[in-house]
Amino acid sequence: MKKLFFAAAMMLFTTAASAQTITNESVMKTYLDAVQTENADYAYNADIENGILTTQYIFCKSQSHRGKKAYTMLTPHVKHCYSYDAEGRLANRTTYFWNTTAGDWQTSYRLDYSYQPGLSIVECSKWNAAANRFSSPSDRMVYEVTPGTDSGLVSSYHRKVGRSSFQLTETLAIPSQYFYGQTLDMVKGNDFVSQQ
Repeated sequence: MKKLFFAAAMMLFTTAASAQTITNESVMKTYLDAVQTENADYAYNADIENGILTTQYIFCKSQSHRGKKAYTMLTPHVKHCYSYDAEGRLANRTTYFWNTTAGDWQTSYRLDYSYQPGLSIVECSKWNAAANRFSSPSDRMVYEVTPGTDSGLVSSYHRKVGRSSFQLTETLAIPSQYFYGQTLDMVKGNDFVSQQ
């Protein structure tokens, strides 16, 4: 349940109430909110090209003292690289963690986003260092507005290694206003969950 709740919270956190899908605006808002929030533990930076946020960096803060002066030291922690589809929607986010021993970013996982009327789908693929590529998606979250109600569902799926299909692990009801501005009239009997 913790995994489902965390994933639901992350999707809700990155949404903007007026957005219909996850776009650069949504990603930029999340970044700016983090930057503007006073945080004693983390600092943020980003690469922004032509108004598009392509990379976000998260640094751990620590204090260093030299004589009577205290300095804030920044150590790389996490890097998120974003790409967008032709319609300007978030297509994927690749996450890297800083390896202090190697002094370099190490690929961790990629989230792939897809959109259908009334649905947002996120699939997670972990990095396979031995094969030097991402594995097939092992986890899927489906954010679905439920027709005829004022709520939606967040459904979590998992696929075991070597299996071709995802298995439903948990479902959580969420008020529909938290889903990327998707309204119930946008959903025309679409039932993604039963199609799995």
